Amino acid sequence: MDFLIGREQKVVPIEIKSSATTSHKSIDVFCKKYSKITSRPYIFSQKDVSNDGQTIFMPIYMLPFLLEE
Repeated sequence: MDFLIGREQKVVPIEIKSSATTSHKSIDVFCKKYSKITSRPYIFSQKDVSNDGQTIFMPIYMLPFLLEE
């Protein structure tokens, strides 16, 4: 996990991947351990926008848009 931001009384975990890998164990462990205070995690990589039901995947160039909300 690379960053944490606060949003509406919750912590939003963010991870940045340099490749299009689908492995994200550290963010999964963090979210499980702190499930009461975390919202949906974001992973930014070279992949297109998608989600796996829990994690939101976005291309790196969209990171500034997440921070503007």
